Amino acid sequence: MIKITSLYKKYQLETIEIPALEDVSLQISKGETWGIIGPSQSGKSTLCRILGGKEQPTSGVIDWVENTEQKKDYSQLLREKKIATLFQDFPILWSKTLEQNLSLLFEIHGIKKQSIPRKIQTVLKWVELQGKAHCYLPQLSGEERQRAALACVLIHRPHVLLCDETRLRVEPTRKKYILELIRSLQQKQNLTVIYFTYDMTLVRTYCSHVAVFQHAHLIEKGEVQEVLCHPKADLTKVLLQNNT
Repeated sequence: MIKITSLYKKYQLETIEIPALEDVSLQISKGETWGIIGPSQSGKSTLCRILGGKEQPTSGVIDWVENTEQKKDYSQLLREKKIATLFQDFPILWSKTLEQNLSLLFEIHGIKKQSIPRKIQTVLKWVELQGKAHCYLPQLSGEERQRAALACVLIHRPHVLLCDETRLRVEPTRKKYILELIRSLQQKQNLTVIYFTYDMTLVRTYCSHVAVFQHAHLIEKGEVQEVLCHPKADLTKVLLQNNT
């Protein structure tokens, strides 16, 4: 479980202090799918960067809780790539084939060379790219590149997948395929998946829980159906109306 307690993030612009997150507390259990939703500059992208280790909070605590008595160092999980971020920069060298990229990543991860070809085939099967092992990145479609990026993070067998859907580089008509693939992988590998999105339809379809952000504050959270049926915050009502 990810346990976020009293998280603050403030940016300094000369003499002005700009809040990006204000007193955010949230618990995300293993295997859940969360949608972090809100308008631009609401704080969701900042939260994504902090959870992914790209930025440090101004104050607050993020814990990884195995059970009620045992905690793990969240920063250690980041170093071990157990918290993976998707839909940012492609973690792929353009001068190498997809197979060569994966082989390099496995070697860096300390996997014995003789077992790498088998592991590459397994990962490519997970993302349905078995026939693209010898392709270079420019030879892949936008959707295939996203699947290749997913393959690269899956080699670490992450516990949590952070998906910045606002930066998904694929045609809207093909986005559903990627989301269905992630859902299938989540069910098979018991992944915790967190989407950062503007899209309430995505939250309705793919998420079990939702957290709504506005002006750096977490204004509503809970199971999707409960929030959909009984929204307490005005912004949540607006989001529901715009996606009806």
